[in-house]
Amino acid sequence: MSFRTVIGITPNETQLCSLLRALFGEEGQERDRQKGLEIFQQLVDDTSVNLTEVHFDMAINVCEKDGLWREILSLATAMGSRGISPHSMTCNAVLKACVQLGKSDVALKLLGTMARDGTELDRVAYRTVLAACARARSWDEVA
Repeated sequence: MSFRTVIGITPNETQLCSLLRALFGEEGQERDRQKGLEIFQQLVDDTSVNLTEVHFDMAINVCEKDGLWREILSLATAMGSRGISPHSMTCNAVLKACVQLGKSDVALKLLGTMARDGTELDRVAYRTVLAACARARSWDEVA
């Protein structure tokens, strides 16, 4: 069953942002974030819902706060499947997720792919990957 079928409309970007804020909670509010992420996954699975990088950023931010590194990678994959280009904040969270999962080699390859694809990367992205390579003593890969 699609999200649109359940609520009777296809929500626009503003309505989706309001829904996600209610699900994930504002700063200082406690919400059942896991339930919010489950509902967000239903939105991702429903191709009639027009999600943007802003919506994914909201979900990825929740995952980052809660240390849900695998979920971040899953959301990033879903973004790519929908043809949505990530913000630099999203790239940083994905790279950090790789590092937190002990996959500095994956983070390094991903950084290279992002750079080649023209993704706008900031110092945080490079610093995250270089620090991970230093900890893993993977200098050959960096060169």
